[in-house]
Amino acid sequence: MHSREFLTHCIISKWLAVRLTWGFDPKKVVFRIIEKVVFIRSRIMNMPYGDQVIFIKRKFFHQIGCFREIPIMEDVDLIRRKKNSGGKITIISSKVQTVPRRWEREGILYCTVRNWMLVSLFFIGVSPAMLARFYKETPSMPTSRVETKPIL
Repeated sequence: MHSREFLTHCIISKWLAVRLTWGFDPKKVVFRIIEKVVFIRSRIMNMPYGDQVIFIKRKFFHQIGCFREIPIMEDVDLIRRKKNSGGKITIISSKVQTVPRRWEREGILYCTVRNWMLVSLFFIGVSPAMLARFYKETPSMPTSRVETKPIL
């Protein structure tokens, strides 16, 4: 999708998620597999995560209560509230790059299992404060979250 077409789609859509492409080392087959699994999961569950890039109009972002002040799962919480409000989520096949530093440092199997477990526990009601204990900041990650603002 060309940038002009992409921006037009963003402006007329209430909600838009962009598929994740693991960047960094295209020669690592395991990241290509993870990319495909994430894309399929996002399509089937209609549940993109923040590292897949979420675009939302400011009006709708405020209507559903913005990001909640929780230490982890704010992206999952936002998507769940949008889905529960009956809003549409569109997943397009344009790509963005996400650097897989944490996956490389902590191990692919560990990160995959931990992430699935954290999301599952969040969905059954375990508090984000409790979940954050299992997803600690690392030296290469910021100690505070960067504030994001909707631009549309």
